[in-house]
Amino acid sequence: MKQLGLCLALIASLALAACGGRSAPAEGGREDAGSRDLASRAPAATTAPRPPAGLVGPAGPAGPAGAPSKEGGSGVAPALSLDAAQRQVIATGDVTLEVLAVQPVVAQVRAIAEGLGGFVEQSSYFGDPERAQASMTIRVPQPQFFVALERLEALGKVLARSAGSQDVSEQFIDLEARLQSSLRQEKSLLSLLDKALSVSDVLTIERELSRVRSEIERLQGQLNFLSRRVELATITIALVSPKPVGQPPSAALKVAVGDVVDSVEGVKALIVGLGGIVDRVAISTREGKATAELSLRVSASQFNRALQGIEGRGRVTSKDVQEGRASAGQEAASPQEPDARIEVSLVEKGAGWQPWAWAGGLLLAGALAALAYLLGRRGRRPSG
Repeated sequence: MKQLGLCLALIASLALAACGGRSAPAEGGREDAGSRDLASRAPAATTAPRPPAGLVGPAGPAGPAGAPSKEGGSGVAPALSLDAAQRQVIATGDVTLEVLAVQPVVAQVRAIAEGLGGFVEQSSYFGDPERAQASMTIRVPQPQFFVALERLEALGKVLARSAGSQDVSEQFIDLEARLQSSLRQEKSLLSLLDKALSVSDVLTIERELSRVRSEIERLQGQLNFLSRRVELATITIALVSPKPVGQPPSAALKVAVGDVVDSVEGVKALIVGLGGIVDRVAISTREGKATAELSLRVSASQFNRALQGIEGRGRVTSKDVQEGRASAGQEAASPQEPDARIEVSLVEKGAGWQPWAWAGGLLLAGALAALAYLLGRRGRRPSG
């Protein structure tokens, strides 16, 4: 039990010493010997994190972010300062482009990313062909960041653009210091494990070793993640189709006509004569009355003439017109597209609405009234 207590006390003292971070070498060269042993076991972790190969930052081409100090012959890197350390910068950019055809540009963006040594991290495409949109995220080596932006902007009209960076040098230094401290704890625990004489001591030291090694893996994972973010810049691209340059006029009419079939033929001839298109014609009969539904398209310049011709076929019972908004130069386009839509309902007039029927009804009512008056007078005549 005394030996176990001694081991635990030693572990606690080593942990407190490790929390001190990067201390000066101990007298008598003990620190030098321990550091050389540590370096032989984990050479990659005893130096400051190296930025990715080929990374160019504000300070020039990247090398090791701080070499081990030669003071006192120690192999352990001293405390780093932001002035001495290689700056670690994460570059990000956002671009919104207006393109005529979204699908081909998606392939061009992919080619740009792969041509610069990067890749497409995310891609999505949605919308109909006329109003398609796409969103992409690409990763390229940081030295190619601005080259990638220039090539992307050449693919269409730039609606928005932003580029920024995040300096994570302090995070690198902090994580490296904590990693070295954990490695020193691991070395001390391994030394104690070699000297343990009882099973209980071995179990206690191994539990502490498991905790320290989990911390080492966590810190190393964070360093690797930051290194990856620094090595590859992130660019988000939004691709959108052009907005419609103008809105054609449209109308919906309901017209009462004497002969529906004859009026349908007349409307069709009118639209074709104006260079338009008859999309749909449906004729039906219900309770002895015929009705027809027509869907028509004409050019914006012939829209008013088409309306006047349709209204002249009979009596307009309802009318809804939406005026169009044409862009500059649209009227000069030749030939004009028949994109102004007209929906027409033709309804057969009822017999009660005919003028001769009204006149006959009035004459009959007058005759009946006169007859009733005469019969009334005869009934009141005094007997002779």
